[in-house]
Amino acid sequence: MESTTTNLTTGEETISEDVIRNWFDNLYVEKGVESMRPFETYPIFLEYLEVQKGKKLLDVGCGPGLLIKAASKVGLDTCGIDLSEEAVNLAMRVSPHSKVNVGQGEKLEFEDHIFDYLTCIGTLEHFLDMRKGLEEMKRVTKKDALFCLMVPNSSSILWKVFRFFNLIDMDSNENAYPLSEWVDLFNSAGFKIERIFPDRWYLKKMLIPIFPNSYKKVEGLIRKITPQIFPLKYVNQFIFILRKK
Repeated sequence: MESTTTNLTTGEETISEDVIRNWFDNLYVEKGVESMRPFETYPIFLEYLEVQKGKKLLDVGCGPGLLIKAASKVGLDTCGIDLSEEAVNLAMRVSPHSKVNVGQGEKLEFEDHIFDYLTCIGTLEHFLDMRKGLEEMKRVTKKDALFCLMVPNSSSILWKVFRFFNLIDMDSNENAYPLSEWVDLFNSAGFKIERIFPDRWYLKKMLIPIFPNSYKKVEGLIRKITPQIFPLKYVNQFIFILRKK
C-alpha cells in the first residue's frame, strides 16, 4: 500500500487517506477515549451554538463520541461520522443513542438539508480536500443551519514549537493556518462568520491541576484573562461559528 498519492493539478505528493485512517485507528486503539480532552469540556461548543432541544446535529470527525454524547444529553438528535472504524466503535459505546457511521468528511453519506447544527472539532485540518469537505457540510445542512468548527492556528507559540522540534506526526495530515487564512477559506467557501472564539482548553489544562477544587472559578478567570494574555490571532486554536451565506 502506497503512503502517498500525486495531486494531478500541482504534481505534488500528498498523503493517502489510508495512512490517515491507520494513524487515527492506532491512536484510538492505544489511548481510547483518553486521546481526547475530557467530556466536561465539550458542552462549551453547544453553548456557542445556542442549541435548541429536538434539533438535529451532525458531528463530522466525531472521534470517540464525546461531543455527540454531550449533545444527546441536552436533547438533540445526534449523528456522528468518522474516518476511523476504531473511533466509531468507541463512539457507539460512549453515545449509544447516537447514529454513528464510518465515512469520509469529503463524502458525507446523508441526504441534502437535514441537519440544524454541524460540528467539526479539530478535524477539518486533517482533510485531504478541505474545500470539498466544506461543500459537503453545506449540502447536508438546512438553509439556516449553524456550524461550529475548531481549527489550529499556525501563528500560535505551541504550533511553532511543535514544528520546530518536528513533533507533529505527518501521517495525521494535520495542517494549520493563521487567522486571516482561515477567515479567507470560510468566506470563499460560502460561509458567513458569526463569531470567533479562542479555544481555552490548553490554558485550563495548565491551571486546573493548580486549582483542582475551584474548577468553575478557574473557568471564569480564564475567560477574563485569555484576551489579555493571548490575543485572538495568537491562540492555539480558533472556534468559528458559521452560517451559510
